Amino acid sequence: MGYAKGILAHLLTNLPASRAVLIDNLNATISSRAPAGTALSNAIWTNALAANLATLAAGGRAAVNVAVQRGRTAVPPGPGGSTFEIAISPVNLSRSELNILSSGGWSVSHILTSTSIAVIRESTFPGNQMTSWEVRTYN
Repeated sequence: MGYAKGILAHLLTNLPASRAVLIDNLNATISSRAPAGTALSNAIWTNALAANLATLAAGGRAAVNVAVQRGRTAVPPGPGGSTFEIAISPVNLSRSELNILSSGGWSVSHILTSTSIAVIRESTFPGNQMTSWEVRTYN
């Protein structure tokens, strides 16, 4: 009990008046803090929205993926500089990105059309080369 009285005495003598007023306001009812009409409904303020905002506040990237396509394709032999196309499900080109996860001798890879990606061989190779890829489309 003596310890608590010491803390209280310290606060009463060292707490600026402006802070004391703010602490007094902590006892106010919740409804007095903001008009009810300004509150967000549960339809707007969702757990997913709260999680995305927390991720952004921590310096991360909000989860906004709409679709992810992944594949592993055996690309047949061919001369250096030749292009091989891989068919994908249709994507919105302005909202999509291609990630090559593993490749065998590719110098350039890009989304060629809304339904295909292209890989360009660095050099000639005799057998099939496996490449793993991923297309992400964001909303």
